[in-house]
Amino acid sequence: MQRDLQNKHLLFQIMGRNCQEETFYNLQGNQESYQWFIESAGSGQLTPDEENSCTNKVLILFYEQDAYLSIKDIANMVPYSEKQVVRVVRNLFKQRRLKRIQRQVNSSRPIYFYGQST
Repeated sequence: MQRDLQNKHLLFQIMGRNCQEETFYNLQGNQESYQWFIESAGSGQLTPDEENSCTNKVLILFYEQDAYLSIKDIANMVPYSEKQVVRVVRNLFKQRRLKRIQRQVNSSRPIYFYGQST
């Protein structure tokens, strides 16, 4: 598959069921075949392939151990930023693929810890 580098478009998701709000995708397309390719995502965002990869790495992390981890711990163990890990972990929690507990670490506000859903 050869990509036509001359036609670039920016897709901005305002609201919808298949993308989170305020998602940016840099698309490249071919006017003859009407094929579109996601070239990159907005600042700090993941493309769908990158999000699937991050999701798989987070799930593998929890399947290999039986501990509850904070977002910072998870982000240190997978090659993605904390902001990207937050988005992926929240989606996994909403899908009931991860459990969440709240712990008071010190006198500051409580922190959520995530673990494998049984």
